Amino acid sequence: MSPNVHPIIYDCKKDQEERVSYLQQHIEKTLDGDLLPEMAVVEELIEPQKRSGDIDADYTVCGFVLNGKFFPTSISLCGTENGAYIEQWTSSSPADLQDSLTIWQMMFDTYSLMIDLEATEFGYMNGLYAGDLFITKDGQLKQRDWNIRRGGRSSPETGRKNE
Repeated sequence: MSPNVHPIIYDCKKDQEERVSYLQQHIEKTLDGDLLPEMAVVEELIEPQKRSGDIDADYTVCGFVLNGKFFPTSISLCGTENGAYIEQWTSSSPADLQDSLTIWQMMFDTYSLMIDLEATEFGYMNGLYAGDLFITKDGQLKQRDWNIRRGGRSSPETGRKNE
């Protein structure tokens, strides 16, 4: 469903319900069968900030969780071309990637909040943790891959809540 053919889905200024309704109608017209989805996720078109060398502000935040607390270890800046990774720079220091400490602190704080939720709701108390996010042109952090799945870089099943 490309933006050229279905622009309403990609128009973030449109009401979410309108976008979801359009998607549901399209699925009902296009797909055959009795088991059609009752819900849909409409992804936002993200326009990331740019970093030195015209690299999108596409990051992987890495660390580990110990007793339900997130300890950051590094951040990677990921270079992409046509939606595929072609290069990556990893560091424990924002200066190495020509980034600001303020931006890195925002990312680490966001992941600490995510861990607080996962520790409380899912019992994820110990293990590796990583996730991917964009920083938009207006400075928002947009999580795009939480890596919260079996076989991913982090998985709640690896830690259990003590009851």
